[in-house]
Amino acid sequence: MIDSQPPSLPASQPPSLPASQPPSLPDSRPPGLPASRPPGLPASRTEGLPERLDAIYTPLEVAVEELHNRRLRFGGRTPGHDWLPDDLPEHPKGRAFLARFFATPNYETRHFINLATQWDLLPVIEEYHGDKFVAHNPIKRALARLGFHNGHDRHMRPLVEFASILDWSQQGLLMCDVRTHWGQSLLDFHRELFDLAMDGAPRPFLYECTPQYARAGCTPKAYYHVFLRVCVADGILFEDFLLDQNELPFTRDVVLSSFDAVVAETGLRPLIVRLSSQEEQTAPHWFWYPGELKSEVTGRIQGAIK
Repeated sequence: MIDSQPPSLPASQPPSLPASQPPSLPDSRPPGLPASRPPGLPASRTEGLPERLDAIYTPLEVAVEELHNRRLRFGGRTPGHDWLPDDLPEHPKGRAFLARFFATPNYETRHFINLATQWDLLPVIEEYHGDKFVAHNPIKRALARLGFHNGHDRHMRPLVEFASILDWSQQGLLMCDVRTHWGQSLLDFHRELFDLAMDGAPRPFLYECTPQYARAGCTPKAYYHVFLRVCVADGILFEDFLLDQNELPFTRDVVLSSFDAVVAETGLRPLIVRLSSQEEQTAPHWFWYPGELKSEVTGRIQGAIK
């Protein structure tokens, strides 16, 4: 179940972080990995969309200052919503949001925590356990087929070993009901892996938002509208929205539409910043894990086989 799969990618050094703001979590991204770009689409399908999408982002330093001003204006909470949990801690500079199905210690999560910590924001990961498990979704697939980065070969190509940890016939089940080869729920496994990897590092606040999604209407357009209202004064969303063939309908019909609706309602732009650079946002290494975590997975798989 472990297969060595070094992608044929040339070496490329990602931008370094400012020396005055060292990362608080090691290995937030594997070194020497290049960007990869999504397949192109006909110009007629994306005409005007790249400009519209680029316009929803706010530079991080500007977003942090704007969040501070809005928190003073609204008392730290966006009026007229009940999306956030009551036990969400207050934080002097505000919150940084990342919305994923499960919290997991891959390079993307580590990078998000680093960015939030460097800008003195409370990292908050919103989880959605009630969505269905499907293999064609790359984020869900990466939770079930984990890639472990083990350095580079002599040609500076990244060495990655993959481990599938479940029976793929479980597609269609709720994410929280999917189970690993050794009988543990996929959710509990990622929680254990997260706790192990984050030991001693700044911990984000985690909350599960399936009830909020249900109240908002259970359609992406309905709940994204409400969630983006949260990003008016409660925190900053860190995300990379794409215009490739798979993501175009969601970005166009859900994200951009919801963004425009919130601006029309509140007179304010939801605060959204890019999680990674445009050159890196589709690179596969964000879903990989540091190689030292591989033993936590292989040991469990071997135990299940026995």
